[in-house]
Amino acid sequence: GLPPTGCEGLMTRAARLARTLRSDEKTFTSLKNPEYKGIRSKLTKAFPELADISRDPKFEIFKSNAAATVSELRVAYEFFNDVAKHCAAHSELLRAYLASIPAPAWGSPETCREPTRTFATLFSAYCRLYAFLGMIEDRKLVCATYAAASAARGGSEPTFAKVAGGCLRFFDEPVKSLVEQFSSSGKDAAAPLAALVASFAPLVQLCTGGAKGLLRRNALTVIEDNLALGAPTLTPLVPPSGGSTTQLVAGASSAAACRTLHVELLDAREACDFCVLATLACPGILAASPTALAVAKSCCCDALAIRVFRGTSLNVHSELEALGKWFPSAKKDLIKTWPKELKNLTKLFKDWSKEAVKEAGLMHRERRAYLAGEPE
Repeated sequence: GLPPTGCEGLMTRAARLARTLRSDEKTFTSLKNPEYKGIRSKLTKAFPELADISRDPKFEIFKSNAAATVSELRVAYEFFNDVAKHCAAHSELLRAYLASIPAPAWGSPETCREPTRTFATLFSAYCRLYAFLGMIEDRKLVCATYAAASAARGGSEPTFAKVAGGCLRFFDEPVKSLVEQFSSSGKDAAAPLAALVASFAPLVQLCTGGAKGLLRRNALTVIEDNLALGAPTLTPLVPPSGGSTTQLVAGASSAAACRTLHVELLDAREACDFCVLATLACPGILAASPTALAVAKSCCCDALAIRVFRGTSLNVHSELEALGKWFPSAKKDLIKTWPKELKNLTKLFKDWSKEAVKEAGLMHRERRAYLAGEPE
């Protein structure tokens, strides 16, 4: 399937696996058997290498049950193997997208809605997958135990080295791994990402800063426009360039004329989440464009957490503050040309965190009050 759909499918499988690992049911007994405690300890410490457990006092017991262990862990191991293949393909697609589209070619969501939205969806899905899989604590033990059981039966698992040394290791610190991927190509990745973040400014303004963006776009002006009386959320929005809603409907031949408040708010929320994830995965965008910096700040200060998958979320400011403590690691010269206010990312991100704690709740309440109260 397409990468975003593939990510959703993988996260669905991951959620089911995580729930099974946490349950008290008699599943994955090899991961809970007290007799294998020493073996599990050796396997965990040696990861991503496969430990030699042949001298462990309980090895013979483990060997006698190896077939059952392989059978019960096969589905879980194959899941992580599928994750490794998907991540490799998804990462390659993102890199190709960034390399093939120069920064100025992004245009704006008003004129290039599908290309910008498609890439933002691809990018956000990839980041969410990393964040979610990092929450499965026993992922290493599952794969190592499966490989050890295969070896105890006299066989081997040829894909273990690739899975263990690849994506499973990356999930230990998801944000750091993403930064390494998208910062490895230097300015080439930061520039197009920054251009896309900057292009989302009109959408971000609609979804941040309380109800100001909604008022600026004349959303839900039910008294002035009888088109909104029946279903205000289905009324086309006034474009940022101005003009009345009636004029926009009259010229409804363009794609922009068909956008409604409900759809626009959904797109705005996704745009905000993308901008937060882009800041975490490629902090270089902050220095690549003043507009991108302003948009990133608006999005980060408007959210305390963003959705990852179903009931899980990512604490935005905990991740940002952790990022500020080590980025740019060995590449200290990377920030020599950055503006003065960006050279101390730890302080910058702490300031954003304080502003979010102080203002985000109030801004969200103001938007809810406007959206719920205006149609009445």
